[in-house]
Amino acid sequence: MLNAACHFSRHIPKADGKETAVDACACTALVNLVAEDNAIEDTIYHLHRALNSGRIDLEKFIRTARALAEEQFMKRALIEKIQAGLPPGDADLRWTSPAEWR
Repeated sequence: MLNAACHFSRHIPKADGKETAVDACACTALVNLVAEDNAIEDTIYHLHRALNSGRIDLEKFIRTARALAEEQFMKRALIEKIQAGLPPGDADLRWTSPAEWR
């Protein structure tokens, strides 16, 4: 399902007048990274709820949340890097980061 959304036929004009297709691999990677980032965000939220209800202790929460935060940081950095390679002016392809990231 996610891959089907990225395999569309788009062409970007080049300076020499020829057109080039948008790399479907980069688009698929971007969609997957955003999904993984959202999954990590949800996991941290539920860890926080588990900590508040006493189902996990503070040490376990901190270790797990730190590992997830490191992974999330790397995914967000890769998202920004992929977006930097997309042509400007493609508002429909641009993923905007949440306000709390800025």
